[in-house]
Amino acid sequence: MHRQGYDLQLTQYEQRGWRATFYITGMEDSATSATASAFEETPWRTVQWAAWEALSKP
Repeated sequence: MHRQGYDLQLTQYEQRGWRATFYITGMEDSATSATASAFEETPWRTVQWAAWEALSKP
């Protein structure tokens, strides 16, 4: 995703799952600049869903 112009933040929440958030490269990492986000049980699936959402936006 970095080659597509996105940075990734991946956070684990104890016993609940993972959140992946993509930001446009160079933008401040804040909730207002988030491009796409997903929450799932595994880090792999979380990143896949968030990446799909980011790349699906016009």
